[in-house]
Amino acid sequence: MVAIYSDYLGNGTEPKLHLSTYANHATPNGLTIDVADNIGIGTTSPDRRLSVAGTG
Repeated sequence: MVAIYSDYLGNGTEPKLHLSTYANHATPNGLTIDVADNIGIGTTSPDRRLSVAGTG
C-alpha cells in the first residue's frame, strides 16, 4: 500500500501544496501547485502552467 502525503510549502508569502508518496515527501518528487496555479511535476518551484522536471 502506498500512502499519499500532502504538505504546505512556503513561508506565508508564496504557499504551495505538495503531494507525493510518503517515502518521497522530503524530495521534490511529486506534484506541486503554487498560488499562481502553476503545476510542477518533480519540482517544488514550477515556473509555468506545467513544469515537468527532466524534460528540458
